[in-house]
Amino acid sequence: MGQSILVVDPGSVKCGVAVLQYDGEILFREIRLTKDMKETIEKLLQKFSVQTIVVGDSTGKSFIIEVCKALPVEYQVIDEKYSSEEARRLFFQMNPPRGWRRVFPISLLHPGVPYDDLSAVVIGKRFLAHQKEGESYGSERKSD
Repeated sequence: MGQSILVVDPGSVKCGVAVLQYDGEILFREIRLTKDMKETIEKLLQKFSVQTIVVGDSTGKSFIIEVCKALPVEYQVIDEKYSSEEARRLFFQMNPPRGWRRVFPISLLHPGVPYDDLSAVVIGKRFLAHQKEGESYGSERKSD
């Protein structure tokens, strides 16, 4: 397994978490309570070869940043504008509507379940796309 990134879509109550390889392959995704994120991040760092933690710039980011500052890994805070809309589209790509829901445009449908983990995937894929282009992408970063 190669180098990967750990992505957090922070929220005040729950967070989307994903681990992606640098080729974009999703290795892990889950929704966790914000209060449990310190333990979650530490466990994922042990399980995967994480080079960078990517944190979405939204509600709840302060707690996640404090957790990241205490860890021996680089982190970056990036813009997550429109990530929820992209995550909803990704949800329906992965779970195509069935029955009568097929006749409605995706933009009018709601998944009916939380999809914060897919928001983390979207944020991670944006980060990786900018990395491939050699662009700096992030408003805050920490390196050792």
